[in-house]
Order: sequence, then C-alpha cells, then structure tokens
Amino acid sequence: MATREKPVPIGEEILERLNCGILQRTGAYRTGDHIVLRSGRHTSEYVAKALVTTEPTFTEGLGDIIAEHFSRYQVDLVLTTGYGAGLLGHCVARAHPSRPRFIFATKVKTADRRTEVTLAPEYRAFFAEGGRALIIEDILTTGETVKQLVKLVENMGGQVVGIGAI
Repeated sequence: MATREKPVPIGEEILERLNCGILQRTGAYRTGDHIVLRSGRHTSEYVAKALVTTEPTFTEGLGDIIAEHFSRYQVDLVLTTGYGAGLLGHCVARAHPSRPRFIFATKVKTADRRTEVTLAPEYRAFFAEGGRALIIEDILTTGETVKQLVKLVENMGGQVVGIGAI
C-alpha cells in the first residue's frame, strides 16, 4: 500500500458544529449508554449511521467537509459500500474539485461465511481511465470493510489517495 500523508486536522469550528449541533439534532449521536456494537465491541458513544443521512443538507455539508479535506489530491473515483456510505460518497464526489466518478462496491458472503467486497463489472472499466480512489465510509468500527476496499482498489491497479468517514 502506498504511503499517505497525515490528514489535515479538522478545524475546531467544524468539530463544534458537528458534535454539538447537527448530530444531536438528527438523534444520530448517542452517549452515556452502554452500547454493544455489531462487531461485539463495547462503547459509551455511538453515531447511528442510519440517522446521519436523514437530513439531506447535513449529508451535503458532511460531503463538502470531506471533499475539502481531500481537495489537494487528484481523485478519479469515489468508492463506497452500503446505503449510508453511498449517500455520503455521492455528496463528496459532487463537492470534490476533481469531479470524480462515484462508484460503489457491494458486500457478499463467501461460501465459508466471510464478508467480502466486490465491484460490479461495469465499474471496473473506470480504473482504466484513472485509478486514484478516495474511499468513503460512513462509520468505522473494525476497519475491515475499508481494508477490503483498499485491497480491491490495489487489485484493480488503482491507488488509494485517502479514506474519509464521518
């Protein structure tokens, strides 16, 4: 995997807006409870990813923030998985100055019950046009999906220029 620059820290004003305002208003940010995640891990803070994208202007704003964060990179493709990540990824692709294509991978179960990501054949041709990919996920818990997306991009001959998430 290619070496990546350290991400630029998000400004305090943006964090204030995200943490204190919109996430709470949507009901997506939960704290103070004992929450068991699907991964089996435990936490006292949680972002309900299904609720984050219920307000289109908020989702667009998140897309703007992530696109700005990666604006110094040439991006050919924005790659995601899942519904919430897809909405966010679409907003990032719209806002990024490179005007990248938006594509998504799907999760499938293998015969031995592992989850893998796969890319539809019609999207594979886009890697021939330029393979610099920005991976967008809604929520990171274990990082397994992102690892698989990185592997997918590299197996297609592409390069991951960054990973963005809520």
